[in-house]
Amino acid sequence: DLLGPNAEMLNTRAMLRLCRGSDDATERSIEELRLALSVTGEPVIQLHLAIALDAAGDSAAAREAMEAAKAGGLERSELSALDQVRYDRLTTELESEVSHIPSRSSQTRAHQILGMQTP
Repeated sequence: DLLGPNAEMLNTRAMLRLCRGSDDATERSIEELRLALSVTGEPVIQLHLAIALDAAGDSAAAREAMEAAKAGGLERSELSALDQVRYDRLTTELESEVSHIPSRSSQTRAHQILGMQTP
């Protein structure tokens, strides 16, 4: 904290927090990811923000964040295997939103995009 926010640490903590699936954890994840983006414009952090926004039920903002990630140079092939799965799930989720398929709860959305079992 003495040197200011650490984007990598914020990103990691936000993704761990998002795995909790609660609305409070999701909102805190969004705050941390936005703070991380204020430090660095890493496209993968923008992708993680898109995932968190979608989990919060804000598909319009998630779509904008995904577009910003792509505009920032996000390449699926350069993502980790786990982030490739998340990228594919989010892309499918956002496409289904456009098709007006009913959405799920934010906890279910987060768990499915993150590749976790739904309780």
